[in-house]
Amino acid sequence: MTSDSQSAATAQSQEPQQYTIKVQNPYVPSGAYRDGIRVPLSHLFPFLNNREKNDLLYRKLMLERADADQGAYIQAACELTVCAWFAFIARQTRGKYVYELKLSPPKDVDCALWYKEYQFNIEIKCADYSKQKQIVTSSDFVVHGLGRLTDYSDLVGNLQQLFDGAAKPASVGASHHMDCKMKDYLLSAQEKFGSSIEQHHLNVLFVAVDCQMDMTKWIAYLKGTQGLFTDESFEAADNYKNVDLVVFSNLYHRHSDLKKKRRISQHWALHEAFNFAVVNPRSTKSDEILKSFWNVIPFENNALHQYLKNSDIPLELQSGTGLSYFVGHQIENGIQKFQGYADDSGEVDATFP
Repeated sequence: MTSDSQSAATAQSQEPQQYTIKVQNPYVPSGAYRDGIRVPLSHLFPFLNNREKNDLLYRKLMLERADADQGAYIQAACELTVCAWFAFIARQTRGKYVYELKLSPPKDVDCALWYKEYQFNIEIKCADYSKQKQIVTSSDFVVHGLGRLTDYSDLVGNLQQLFDGAAKPASVGASHHMDCKMKDYLLSAQEKFGSSIEQHHLNVLFVAVDCQMDMTKWIAYLKGTQGLFTDESFEAADNYKNVDLVVFSNLYHRHSDLKKKRRISQHWALHEAFNFAVVNPRSTKSDEILKSFWNVIPFENNALHQYLKNSDIPLELQSGTGLSYFVGHQIENGIQKFQGYADDSGEVDATFP
């Protein structure tokens, strides 16, 4: 892969640098996925100096490493996808853009975009599913929960006893609950955004997640039982009050297990991903700044709301299954932002939640 770079006004003055890269990273397979990486790099490179370009290509994306760590690569791929999108918006609007901006030195956010009279500060996190994959691999059935359910452990224990005593015993595993990780993301973002409340700043935390049911669980970490954005939060809400908005995006899903994602295209395009925003109820930012942010990135919130409003899904089930049914509806109508669920034959079932 060869990529040419040119310096921009926001990057340090430098000679153009050409890259000839022999890709060895096994998580960057040849074909459309590997070819597609040129697009986000072309958007982002004008804002980077040579040191930052080398760091991105060789250390973060590990393009020439055959022993690349999958989790670290997916985190870097998600960061590139998001940062490149806001760099693209900056070039389209001739706005200011800074990569790795130090709002609260020495810590930095992944990027920042100045749009009209507002400043959007962006921090990106990617969930680690290694423990969850171990649970799935070692279990015949996995029990999932939304929010901090007080009877969840008892339920799992009862099911384990029931299945152990069956004619054909089966292993029942408890899904890896990651609300503590969500808490860590919020606390880390708060440190990077700083404690000062600037009304013309919008501080946005992106969290890259997996399938549609997984996204439902992450939303519940904020809005479900003892959720972090509820009055009964298990963590003091003042500790992350400067995180104005959380955006859940299925970028992990779109950058992982690529052999199983044959129906997904444009993996590197943020506007082709499924993005769902959750506003921190303790944010003091105006509706105008939120509307401005809505103008620079497509969200599924309104479409999901309209779908549920017109659906026959019982209201009490919508928070648990509504998003999955909506994704199935999208797939049936040719909108392939998720791969979809597969049955035992490997065929994709678009409607099963």
